[in-house]
Amino acid sequence: MPQKLLIVLCIILLLFVFPPKIHAVAQANGTGAAVCYYYTPMFAENDSLEWQARAVTGLAGSSEEAQMRSVFTALLDDRDCLAFPNGVRLLSLSYYQGLLVVNVSGAMEAYGGAAQEALVCQTLYRNASVFPQVQRLTLLIDGEAKPLPEGTLIENHPLYCAPGLLPLCNDSE
Repeated sequence: MPQKLLIVLCIILLLFVFPPKIHAVAQANGTGAAVCYYYTPMFAENDSLEWQARAVTGLAGSSEEAQMRSVFTALLDDRDCLAFPNGVRLLSLSYYQGLLVVNVSGAMEAYGGAAQEALVCQTLYRNASVFPQVQRLTLLIDGEAKPLPEGTLIENHPLYCAPGLLPLCNDSE
């Protein structure tokens, strides 16, 4: 068990010290928070990990929580995303006073390996960081705060933001 924890910590440390390259995203100007972006990890041609920004549109007039729900639904539904096992669904999402609570289906537990878990965590943190008002993250699996398969518990966890992540919500479509 300590060896797995050490491996996970090393991978997370490497991801923050040498963050994967983020693809540039053009942002339009305007009012009404109509577009938000989520990030999905992808392998580049040279097998390095890169983060590809994908737009979620049609959010004009939506509440902050509705925008967050749209971003996480799109992320979990994205079949090109390397982070999550197939079949993971967003069951609910709530936001209150800086805490984002993301509740996903039990399919989230259908993987193994410290490297995969580090990628899951990094993807969740990176996408929660899309919203500057989010300061902490809790992940629920089928409504329960329980550890991921390799032992990581994301409960009221502060977001440690890597440079270049904030903000990624646009004011226009």
